[in-house]
Formats: sequence, C-alpha cells, structure tokens
Amino acid sequence: MGRGGKMSEKLKIGSLVYYTSKTIAWLMKPENAGDLWSIGLLIDYKSNNMCTILNNNGEYQLCPYDMIMEYNPIQAR
Repeated sequence: MGRGGKMSEKLKIGSLVYYTSKTIAWLMKPENAGDLWSIGLLIDYKSNNMCTILNNNGEYQLCPYDMIMEYNPIQAR
C-alpha cells in the first residue's frame, strides 16, 4: 500500500492508483466521490513527495505522493 494520507508503505511501480488534486476527496470513498478521484498507473517516484502517474488520457502527470492511494477493484464495484 502507499502512504497517501492513511498508508504506511510505498506502492509498487506499475500499480493502479486513485489520485486527486483536491484535499476534500479524502473525506469520501472514491466510488462515492464523483470526479474527485481519478484512476491512473504509477510510473515513477520523482522525490520523497512527488510521483509520476499515467492518467486515463495517456499523459504523464506529476502528483504529490500524499494524494494517491491504492486502487482496489473489489471496492470499486
């Protein structure tokens, strides 16, 4: 699992993740939050607090590591 807010370990490169740029998203589960959370692929760690995400448009995006969490397809149903 990643450390995004509640997590304690780094996610593995290549993991599917939820990511957001809005801190209010942490108050809601991704499946109930509308467009506050997006799904992407974790590509790289740029520093201790930034990572690279491949978004759903196929574009690379820098994202603060504290704004990602592990994607769990069972919960997403």
